[in-house]
Amino acid sequence: MAVINAAAPVVVTDGDGTPDGRGANHPPLPGEPVAVEQYIADLLHRAHLTAEAAQGPDEARAILHVAQLFAEDLARADPHFDRVEFIEAITREPA
Repeated sequence: MAVINAAAPVVVTDGDGTPDGRGANHPPLPGEPVAVEQYIADLLHRAHLTAEAAQGPDEARAILHVAQLFAEDLARADPHFDRVEFIEAITREPA
């Protein structure tokens, strides 16, 4: 996913790169810096996939609402932030 802004703040992952330790399709390596935008998108993507897998349409919609709120804030902080690509990254089906 290319929503990363090279000047964006970064977070450093620990363990397997996820807050709950369950892993993901492509988690960052331990200690690897990840742009905050990318980290948020990956986290919301996993949550959205989980809600869809559990056949929870209300939960999936709620996650998309949270994603829109993040996109609004990130766009205010960075005028070059691509809101559409951010939302698409969250709803993208796994390969």
